[in-house]
Amino acid sequence: MFANRLWQVQRCLHGSSDSLRRIAFPAALVSLGGVLVLYKHWQDPKGDPTKTFLALIVVQMLPLVFLEKQILSCPDPVSMLSRFGSKAEPAGWSPALAMARVPFIVGTWKGKGKVLPRGVEYLESSTFLLLKTEPATVINWQQFTKNAETQKPMHAENGFLKILPMPEEGDVKKAELMLSHPFSVNEYYKTAHFDFAQNIFECLADTEDCFQRGPSAGGKSASGSRRVYKLEDDRLIYDMYLRTDGSDEFVLLMHFCFLALRVCTWPLLEVGIGVCNLIGLVGVLAALFVGFDFRLSALMQQKDLLGLVLLGIGSAFLTEVVDYYNRQTLLESTIFTTANYIEILAFVPAVWMVHTTVKKGEDWSSITACRESQALAFFAFLVCFYVMEDLISAYRLGWSEPLGAAGHIVHFLLLLDFACFLLAHIYNPEKLSGSLLRWWGPKQNWV
Repeated sequence: MFANRLWQVQRCLHGSSDSLRRIAFPAALVSLGGVLVLYKHWQDPKGDPTKTFLALIVVQMLPLVFLEKQILSCPDPVSMLSRFGSKAEPAGWSPALAMARVPFIVGTWKGKGKVLPRGVEYLESSTFLLLKTEPATVINWQQFTKNAETQKPMHAENGFLKILPMPEEGDVKKAELMLSHPFSVNEYYKTAHFDFAQNIFECLADTEDCFQRGPSAGGKSASGSRRVYKLEDDRLIYDMYLRTDGSDEFVLLMHFCFLALRVCTWPLLEVGIGVCNLIGLVGVLAALFVGFDFRLSALMQQKDLLGLVLLGIGSAFLTEVVDYYNRQTLLESTIFTTANYIEILAFVPAVWMVHTTVKKGEDWSSITACRESQALAFFAFLVCFYVMEDLISAYRLGWSEPLGAAGHIVHFLLLLDFACFLLAHIYNPEKLSGSLLRWWGPKQNWV
């Protein structure tokens, strides 16, 4: 019942096919915010905290509108929720001798490919050695790559592919792929099948137990990987997709940063509503650790997070240094502005990832659905926090600052529209019976 009502509401607000109607509601909310800023500026052309606040509200709304516009332009908006860090382009290979019922992948293959999105070209040599065929087919797996321009080694992997004699009938058999990498990471593709008739091998690793990291492993943690190998015109062609930590988790971490700043500086300066900030901090920690199984060890890998926080601090300091209408001390005003800037930057990673995804036209339909509990944790925190941040603040402002109260309400309506839009597609009754349910279950991080 809830899913049906949610779907009907978003169809009413965004329509189904007309692109202008789809974006009309969020665009109208942003336009209303702009009108409030212009009216306040016309009413009081000098420096005024309410005018600055309204301008920041409009700036904070822009990433949400951009996200909604880009996701609306996708044929399947839910597929945008599971984006990945990099993708390898198919590479052409020299043919090997083929033998009946021997896996097509067996042999030595050489060719070249490209790592996206940076476009780094590489040369690769792969050897797949058949070890035995009974009771299961076991293949030794070795792949080596080097930079096509500098000839420097890039990557190597070694492991085993096991093709199980199940099911007994048919040409499609279950399989398992186990790989080790020199950067102290092991992969286990436990969801895999080998099609002898179509000459296709596809494998998927999408749960936490599929990845094992050693003490010296660096970089971002992979949360999903998918490979598709196939034989076309006597050439071995493959696509490889890698998913790293999701941008939704990044958005929550950014909220944690500015909420922690607000709570820690509460004795000196109350930014927003102190009690609400404390409740919000507890809520974002619950969403991270319960909804996303976030680990503190992963925090050390968030260099982008540190960069955005430092950008917010530096920008806030420079803003307050040149602010001639400053009525507070430099420290207090910098803390206040830093919290606002970090909140504004919270959705920037999601905007950038969605932008690059749409620009490249990528899609991974096999992992299109974000896990239900993660979606609920993410949007439950956002909606509940901004009920306190916007609606309670609007009530407190009341008739003393009607434009400020209106700005809070407009911002909340846009965020609520964004949350309902995505949840409606996640719980779309028409998709729950189709491909969406086939990929629900394992925990996934999405953007």
